[in-house]
Amino acid sequence: VTAGGLAGEKQLGTISTLFTTEMTAWGVIAGKYFSRLIILAHIALPALPIMVLMTILGNLDMVRLSLALAHACVLTAALGAMCLLCSVWARRGSDAILASYASLVLIYFASLFFLTDSIPTWLDPVEVLAQLCTPQTMLQPRLLLTHFTFWGGVGFACLFLATYPLRRACSPQSAARSSRWFRAIRPPVGDDSIRWRERHLIGM
Repeated sequence: VTAGGLAGEKQLGTISTLFTTEMTAWGVIAGKYFSRLIILAHIALPALPIMVLMTILGNLDMVRLSLALAHACVLTAALGAMCLLCSVWARRGSDAILASYASLVLIYFASLFFLTDSIPTWLDPVEVLAQLCTPQTMLQPRLLLTHFTFWGGVGFACLFLATYPLRRACSPQSAARSSRWFRAIRPPVGDDSIRWRERHLIGM
């Protein structure tokens, strides 16, 4: 959801309009970021009553449920910030989505390569979630605090890296013409001029 935030603006040619306002780079990033997270919240909130019901049936206390929801929110925020960082450097929304998936795959294989023994528990989201969803496992506050702090720091770092080069990265991309299409081989405009522009000028 967040991967197409800024790349979509560049693809439509409206990113330069944002730079003519008094908004700072942080304001643009924060607006795009939190608006996309609100969309995700609207999708996830209807499932909350079902999760509470399953928690009651599964004999899981509300503290563990709250921590599991906080775990999901922190991971979603971190991954959303990472995807937004990819969107800053991508020219089109599809490129940003592919770059986001490629980054996640590279991070996964890099963790397997460099952490040859095992991934630390405080770093592994799957292991932490398994402990939260297992009533027989004793909660470890220090481990949870380290886990949340690390992934929250990852999200903040991605937002900072997205804010710093925003104008420098977006301005040349929005001004440059796409090199995928050549004027000599473009077909005639035809009846659907809007679709022709999207396909042969914007590159959608």
